Amino acid sequence: MANVSLADYQAQFYANLLSEEVGDEGLSFLALMEIQFGKASADKESRLRLDIYRNNVLHSLRSALGDLYPVVKRLIGDNCFNLIAVEFIREKPPSDPALLFYGEEFIDYLSQHQSVAHLNYLPDVARLEFAHHIAFHSADVMPLDIGELAGVAPESLGELVFEAHPSVSLLKSPWPVDAIWHENIKEQPSVLDLGTLGAANVLVYRLNFDIQIVSLDENCFNFLSQLLNGQTINHAWHHAMANGKGLENSELSPMLGYLLNLGVFSACEVKL
Repeated sequence: MANVSLADYQAQFYANLLSEEVGDEGLSFLALMEIQFGKASADKESRLRLDIYRNNVLHSLRSALGDLYPVVKRLIGDNCFNLIAVEFIREKPPSDPALLFYGEEFIDYLSQHQSVAHLNYLPDVARLEFAHHIAFHSADVMPLDIGELAGVAPESLGELVFEAHPSVSLLKSPWPVDAIWHENIKEQPSVLDLGTLGAANVLVYRLNFDIQIVSLDENCFNFLSQLLNGQTINHAWHHAMANGKGLENSELSPMLGYLLNLGVFSACEVKL
């Protein structure tokens, strides 16, 4: 071991932690332990100790993914989820010591995995769960006090821009992912007819320490998406009108009031 640098030792240790098995390529690493245990016991003792580390690492990372995507795990079953999770972990190990946001790439990994390819809605369910996770761990910021708008001159209201609350995410899906999620967090979920439920326009955010998952109609979703992108009320509304269905100018005030009361904004100002 004296002839091996710490960096080389760490690199070999890391490589063997996530490998499928300790094969011939791992023997050089195991040999480094001989100086500690003696040649006769090195192989057996080193494999045993390394296996403990390997099992703990895989179990911890697999559990972290399972905690992040509980509905996905329920939909495909524990065994299938764990197999896919271990494959993902070996291909995409954490790059940061903190596991708080580890697993976002798992969404794309699911979308390309042949074993669940028939579940077309699964990646979007995973996106919803990740948005839920982000909302839970986002910065604790007070929602906009609607009373602040009282100080804005009426002729300037259309030029207001809003700052999104840091917990806010929007998700548009051709599948009813909100219904799938709500049903599968129940102890006894019912079977859903996905063909009759249609697409989903979902708002995810945190309010008073509770995660809100709100289904929006398409017009409201389009309007809010523009506001969250920093557009003025006037610009956002014109976009919603141009891309909406059956939207009337008279709906601006109640729709804006609805969004303000949800608490999805944290600040506002008049764009000069």
